[in-house]
Amino acid sequence: MFKCNPNREGRTKGYNFDTLRRKNGPDSWGEVGQNNLTRKYIREQMKVGDGVLFYDCSFNPSAVTGIAEVVESFYEDPTLSPEPLVKIQAVGELDSAVSLAQIKNNPQLQDLYRARLLRQSRVCIQPIERREYDGIVAIGKGAQNP
Repeated sequence: MFKCNPNREGRTKGYNFDTLRRKNGPDSWGEVGQNNLTRKYIREQMKVGDGVLFYDCSFNPSAVTGIAEVVESFYEDPTLSPEPLVKIQAVGELDSAVSLAQIKNNPQLQDLYRARLLRQSRVCIQPIERREYDGIVAIGKGAQNP
């Protein structure tokens, strides 16, 4: 799960899932701030083909707003950012955004909410389990109790 804070200064100011979708192709992503854990995720864990849930903090309320995929693993491009980067591409949309409250209130997503989203709220990239990914996508596609 990638968390985008479009109010943050820098290259991603104003960036949201619609921005990625309108690219109609890959875009560099390196929204890490000062977080070493996020840098580690990008360098060591993210692989081509990994699914990405795009969590938009500017959406009201904050919510998962789209589905992307990693299309190029870790690289550095000092002309874009001093941070480690990956390339992602929009690959799907949700029928409706999935809010943090919906994640919190779903019994099957409690571990995700408590262990990562609540305790590591400043981490811009959160690795999640496949069942959590599928559960959030199912909610976004209209399932009541995935």
